[in-house]
Amino acid sequence: AEVTDDVWRQAMSNGLPYFMAQDRLAGLMLADPMPITAADMELAAALGVSSTGRAFSDGREALEILCQEIEERVSQGYGVLEKGAPRVLTVVHSLSDPTIANMMMDVGLAACATIFSVQPARQEGRHIKYTTLGERRADWVMRDALFHSSFGVVKRCEGAVKALDMDGIVWGYLYNCRPASILSHMVKKYIEE
Repeated sequence: AEVTDDVWRQAMSNGLPYFMAQDRLAGLMLADPMPITAADMELAAALGVSSTGRAFSDGREALEILCQEIEERVSQGYGVLEKGAPRVLTVVHSLSDPTIANMMMDVGLAACATIFSVQPARQEGRHIKYTTLGERRADWVMRDALFHSSFGVVKRCEGAVKALDMDGIVWGYLYNCRPASILSHMVKKYIEE
C-alpha cells in the first residue's frame, strides 16, 4: 500500500498524544529543584521504545498521571536534590540500568534533560517549501541529526546545551554501539571550543 499524506497523518496522530506527554515530562524535569530522579525519568522515557504494543495508549495515560504528580511537586517546591544543583544534560540514557543515573544523583548532579528534551532547531532564513511526503520526511531526518552523520549528532548536542542552558553534558552510549562511542570525544571537543 502506498504511504500517502493522509495515511501518514493518521499514523502520526496515533502517537502524537503520547509524544506530547513526553514533551510535558521533559519540561517539568527542568524545574529547579529537579522533581523526580533521572532514573525515574529514564523509566518513563523507555515507555516509548518498549515493545509492548501498548506504549501509545497505556503509556500516554501513565505519563499524564506522572506529569500531574510532578506538577504538584513543582508547585510545592519539592525536589530530589537541593535547589541550585548543577544541571547536566545526558545524551543517551540507559533503558534498563539506573546505576549511572543514580551515581550522578549521588554526587549531586541534576541529570534533568536529554538531547530529546528540545526539538531540533530550524535553520534561520530557510524558506524551502517541500511538496512531497518524502521531501518533508527527509528534511525532518536531516534536522533531527541523529542518524545522518557524526557532525549532525554533535550539532544536535550543541543545540540542546545552548537551548537548555545546562552546566554540563554527560555522554552515555549504548554498550553495543561502537559508532556512538567515538562521538563522546567529538562532542566534548566541539562543545568546549
